[in-house]
Amino acid sequence: MFYDITEEKRARDALASAEARTRAILDSIPDMIFEVSKDGIFLDFMASAGLSPVMKPSEFIGKTINDLFPPSIANQTMFSLERALATGQLHAFEYGLPPGEETQFFEARISAVTSESAIIMVRDISQRKWVETEREKLIEQLENKNAELERFTYTVSHDLKSPLITIKGFLGFLERDASSRNLGRLRSDIKRIADATDKMQALLNDLLELSRIGRLVNPPQSVPFHEIVNEALEIVHGRLRENKVQVIVQKNLPAVYGDRQRLVEAMQNLIDNAAKFIGKDPRVEIGQEGFEGGKPVFFVRDNGIGIDPVHHDRIFGLFNKLDTASEGTGIGLSLVKRIVEVHGGRIWVRSEAGKGATFYFTLPPAEATPLPTGPES
Repeated sequence: MFYDITEEKRARDALASAEARTRAILDSIPDMIFEVSKDGIFLDFMASAGLSPVMKPSEFIGKTINDLFPPSIANQTMFSLERALATGQLHAFEYGLPPGEETQFFEARISAVTSESAIIMVRDISQRKWVETEREKLIEQLENKNAELERFTYTVSHDLKSPLITIKGFLGFLERDASSRNLGRLRSDIKRIADATDKMQALLNDLLELSRIGRLVNPPQSVPFHEIVNEALEIVHGRLRENKVQVIVQKNLPAVYGDRQRLVEAMQNLIDNAAKFIGKDPRVEIGQEGFEGGKPVFFVRDNGIGIDPVHHDRIFGLFNKLDTASEGTGIGLSLVKRIVEVHGGRIWVRSEAGKGATFYFTLPPAEATPLPTGPES
């Protein structure tokens, strides 16, 4: 007896073709597809060969969304599931899971299949989130740079205008005194003009130095911080000796990782600043107090005239001199701030008027850094 299996073969071929087409479609979709009941029970799972959920399907099929996810994500999923089943419309949301050290971000889209079940398509969007975060950081940095450039332009034009006005005024006096052959006044006029040009030269030199701070001069290296302190102290030795400043440096300061030359410049400016605004029995302390985010927190402390808290943010700005009669261009603390930030650290001050000042700053640590023990004079 013979049976005609032509139709059966056609049906098998059609089924195989449909399965192959479905598999090809699944392999081309960067989504994991879950079927869930209206009660949030996982019924089935489909995905391309290259995708896999955090758990094996056998570990979550038959379990509920509330069993497997943190409450915040489970509540959001159940809410979107209920809305999708009630309205027949697509509902989507994003969430993050911490499977390891870094959070992974996902987008979930829920569509009703029947009144009793729905499909949840889940896509890993971690890369997209990273790109968005980096873009936001770059935009914020650009906005900060533009704002800084505006302040920089205004400040430079204002501070360079002052010596120019002085020069222009004394050129008139110079012409008058030359006509009257008043040699004493001529020498005074020339000195005032020379002082104004020296001030402009100092401003321009500091501006040039500030423009270079955005990049490191030398490759970063591990440096014992006490070596940085000692080099800076040698540079400002003259002022310290002139003002009879006692310097106390903590022992066993931890090593740091950075551009040695730039870090010496930062310490030089901080120590020089402390030695400039001195009080009775002037003293400068240099050391470390704990850590912030794994970075050692260093300090330079003085017992000088102090800084009113209302000026704490202002002192790190360009040319911001609280004492206009003091020497210098008012750019030193701006240089320090730039150097510290280029190294990934931050700087701040704690002070009150008449009670001295302490400048704190963080720097990246080197490996195997010892903790400080005590002071040495």
